[in-house]
Amino acid sequence: MSIDLAGHAALSALDGIFLLVVVFYFLDKLSAQLRSVSLSLADISAGIQSSEVHGSGIGPALGSVNVNLTRTVDSLRVAATGAERIAGSIVSGGTARRARSR
Repeated sequence: MSIDLAGHAALSALDGIFLLVVVFYFLDKLSAQLRSVSLSLADISAGIQSSEVHGSGIGPALGSVNVNLTRTVDSLRVAATGAERIAGSIVSGGTARRARSR
């Protein structure tokens, strides 16, 4: 009985080459997908940097906006108090006039 190892070795070499071709193909596809993801992440990063640059002036301006809003609230409180006082004097003055005319 003789065993033909040459045919088996040839088949193993073909299997190995086929395996390498398949691995190379899928690594190439994976590499293309990773390049695509990298480009997308670069676009996202550029957008975030742009937003940070455009929004950087907002922080320092908020201090003056808060001061102005506080002043406005205080002024509106004074105006509301004055308006209530005027409305109260008109109502009480009108009642007093009616009472005197009877």
